[in-house]
Amino acid sequence: MSNGENLKIYKTGSSSSIIYKKGDYIYKTIRGLNLDEINAFKKGIDLIENNLPRTLLSPKTMKEKLIGEDSYELSYSQNILQPWIDKEFISSTLLVKIARLILEQQEILIKHQLTFIDARPQNYFLARKPYVLVDIGSIKPLTKHNLESFRADFINNFVYPLLIEKNIGIPISCYFRGKIQNFQINPLSIPSTWSSLTLISEFIRRDLIDWASNIISGSSPEFISYLNEIGVHSKNREISNVKKSKKLCKRLNKIISRVSPSIIKKSNWDKYSSVHNESYTKSKLEIIDKFINQLDSSCRIADLGANLTTHTDPRIKLLIDNDLSICKTLEESNNAQIVLLIDIAEAMTAENIKEFKSLNCNGYFNSAVVVGIMHHIIIDYGLCIEAFYKALANLYENVLLEYPSINDPMVRLLLNKKNEEIGWDWQNEHLEICSRYFFINREVEISKTRTIFILNRK
Repeated sequence: MSNGENLKIYKTGSSSSIIYKKGDYIYKTIRGLNLDEINAFKKGIDLIENNLPRTLLSPKTMKEKLIGEDSYELSYSQNILQPWIDKEFISSTLLVKIARLILEQQEILIKHQLTFIDARPQNYFLARKPYVLVDIGSIKPLTKHNLESFRADFINNFVYPLLIEKNIGIPISCYFRGKIQNFQINPLSIPSTWSSLTLISEFIRRDLIDWASNIISGSSPEFISYLNEIGVHSKNREISNVKKSKKLCKRLNKIISRVSPSIIKKSNWDKYSSVHNESYTKSKLEIIDKFINQLDSSCRIADLGANLTTHTDPRIKLLIDNDLSICKTLEESNNAQIVLLIDIAEAMTAENIKEFKSLNCNGYFNSAVVVGIMHHIIIDYGLCIEAFYKALANLYENVLLEYPSINDPMVRLLLNKKNEEIGWDWQNEHLEICSRYFFINREVEISKTRTIFILNRK
């Protein structure tokens, strides 16, 4: 796409929104707003900018247009922020941080009789700290109807996934990937829910609302028409009580504390560095350092199968792992890096899937450190050798790759466990395939069974 070309963007959340991408800007138009909503939008932006600076993406341009009797069209433009991080690849630790920020922003809005009408992690830019609200069109006047909309979204997109991860062990990334937020959940069937009066009352309330909604949906057309008439006259006039609305924020903060996965379970890889001797670890870190130093300053580097090897290196901006505990630990470190929870082997199976593109954040990252992982991806997870090298070449220009030989104890263990014939010799199996996609610029032996190759894409 050229800079002058328009690209229309479709997203769920508001059917009245029209979104275009042009050059380095996003242009958004919202139709059917009244004057109170226009004023609330402008006031809300100013409030968050002044009270929580850098947590909102301010519009570059903004204009309104009267399109009917008390009906306006609001158009604004914003800078495009990159890389965009999808909610399907984040950890619960990050989801909690976003939840806290939304509630912090919501409290500021409520003090001035404003509110969000939705609460979704995908409304925020997550590649920098503090996180940034991008979907600013959800700022509305503080009515009971608008506040209830926010409350329902917050429970669905934050409380439910955290509750499920904490009690059942399903990562919130899988919750969003499976689109579980689109299905009815019965949290009252989870025993731990009953240990908290706050949780019980909130979930019973949601069940009653869902039950009433289902009853109304099955009612006669005349009764539904009657309710619609009442709604038109009341939904934008019933101003919600500020004091009660503040209590809701405190209540939701309390619920988040209750459902947040508290203790990080120890991972098999927490003590990974102790598996190898000190000289091996030192040599590996030295080679990684040289590899990064020789890259152009414009290169953006990812670590695949990050573990805890490079998490203190500020030059590596993207850390990817499939271990829930590792990702939580990395996210808690408060470094500036992006941490993604992705099944790398599965992501490498096809170029046209979202998981594949997430490995370099849609082309934003062009170099990678791949150590201590290729034998797990190919042998343990069963990705064929060619798919592995082809994926690396499609994703990255420069790669530091650690290859463990057939005599490596871990390779032997994985091969025995797999119990099938897998070619693992470098000269006879890997070299020919790797050479189809990469120039091998350097080869360094760091132990008797492990070699690092510096690869550049052909």
